[in-house]
Amino acid sequence: MQKLALQINLFLSLIIVINNDLYSQNRYMNSPFYKNIMTIGGNIGPVHYLGDLSPKPTLRFLRPALNAYVKKTFFPYDFTLKLNYNFSFLTASDKSSRDSIQRIRNLSFSSIIHEFSISMQTSVISFKRKNYTYSLYASFGIGAFAFNPFTYDGTNKVYLRNLGTEGQFSYLPNKQKPYSLRGISFPIGIGIQSNKKSVKTWFLELNYRFTNTGYIDDVFSKYAGFESFQPSGESYNSILASKLQNRSKNIDFGIRGTTRGNEKSDHFFTITYGLDIQLWRYVYKYRTKYNRFKINPKISLDTDVW
Repeated sequence: MQKLALQINLFLSLIIVINNDLYSQNRYMNSPFYKNIMTIGGNIGPVHYLGDLSPKPTLRFLRPALNAYVKKTFFPYDFTLKLNYNFSFLTASDKSSRDSIQRIRNLSFSSIIHEFSISMQTSVISFKRKNYTYSLYASFGIGAFAFNPFTYDGTNKVYLRNLGTEGQFSYLPNKQKPYSLRGISFPIGIGIQSNKKSVKTWFLELNYRFTNTGYIDDVFSKYAGFESFQPSGESYNSILASKLQNRSKNIDFGIRGTTRGNEKSDHFFTITYGLDIQLWRYVYKYRTKYNRFKINPKISLDTDVW
């Protein structure tokens, strides 16, 4: 009789635990916290500039880029909204070009890019391989970025915008206005990511950024000519501006009105590898561990988050 009573008590205890389990799970998964918590992530990889000094991709101009973001996925739709910060280092030099005209022109630049953007991402196709789910996705967005091109005069670092190398501060009657050090970007990307049901999600992404400025490299339109850079008593260094607006040793280069740039916008792209950490799963797992019973059957307490 005592054995039967013990079995009944164990059975009733099991039912109570299961009911508490389901209640806690439903309460948590229907809570605003569960529905609104974000996913965080970051990615790293090479970046490449495309413009007057590098019309085509080349390995010698690859430089590092870092990206960090927060994103929200709208369930049950496979649609994601992302807020991104990108840090990129761009550089190019005419002397490394295979084009003989560019080598004679002999211009160079470097610039650090700080970009903030908002983008939308959606899955295009999903497939399975060896018990893992992968998806191909596409993204597009809009952003704002800051840049400030510089070069070197010997060992001295010189910022080019304040020199007006295309005659912005010269005596030309129809001179261009100094360009802004801010620009608008339009990132378009494609990528592949791993199983999105896990706590950790890795991805590989190509992101191409169209921009609205052709001055990332400080080169855009025409030569102002040596005669446009006359010595001045002001703080503006006209002698240095004249020296850096035309660094060619060929006397046929740098004549006023001749072509210096292609008058097209500059672009850049990144190829990055990254990792998502789904905060709601991460927090949910340790919430269940703290309560000492398993709530979400998809996430075992023995699973290693990292």
